[in-house]
Amino acid sequence: MTPHLKNLLRVSKALADETRLRLVSLLLDHDLCGRALSIRLGISQPAVSQHLKVLKAAGLITAEKRGYWTHYGIERKRLVAAAQELQRIAHRSAFPGSPCQRTASFPGILEKKEDRTMCCQSCCENPKKLRDKPETCSAEQIRECHGDTGTHPCTDKKKAENS
Repeated sequence: MTPHLKNLLRVSKALADETRLRLVSLLLDHDLCGRALSIRLGISQPAVSQHLKVLKAAGLITAEKRGYWTHYGIERKRLVAAAQELQRIAHRSAFPGSPCQRTASFPGILEKKEDRTMCCQSCCENPKKLRDKPETCSAEQIRECHGDTGTHPCTDKKKAENS
């Protein structure tokens, strides 16, 4: 897994809690101390502390001692980096030249060569609807598994390789 995906995963897990998301929202507007966060969120200071611990582990908050109080703020660069990675994923299309959308969608996740090159054994969205071979698939089956491609992408790939 790439460092960008690891960062996105860490940030996503930290923000997957409503209270932590509300906490981040408050801290985006102002640096606040634990007590102020507790009052604004309507939860105990120990609960705030536990949520801050999770956010800090994800690298999302900064802490600055000001007299007796510690004020917390958002590490905006980490948040922006995660948002950019999510946006990059949302706008990504399959690798050029890859006939199978599913195996091409997640670089770094399918790490073995066999996983990247397989097609139709387990990459189809609805394998139960397929027949024995890609050549025997109906147009409806192809649309259901691979979208509106007209022909089965694996058949096209095999024909290109044999020519």
